[in-house]
Amino acid sequence: MRLTSFAAFAVLQTLFLTRRLRRFPRQIAISKRFIVASTAIEVLTERWTMHIFGIRSDPTTVSLAGTLPDTATLGL
Repeated sequence: MRLTSFAAFAVLQTLFLTRRLRRFPRQIAISKRFIVASTAIEVLTERWTMHIFGIRSDPTTVSLAGTLPDTATLGL
């Protein structure tokens, strides 16, 4: 199960890489406006995704994901 989850995670990350790269300038602007590091948002998004796919249990990240700007948990 873990290998299957990781494989699905890797495939989805590869498929959506182009979309994420196009969104990067917008994310930088939002980060500057709300004084939240874009790196923090990226790490939070990756940890949230791993939690959803069952690769890593991280309930704290799930609760934090809805409070930071530019974290599109519904879109993910």
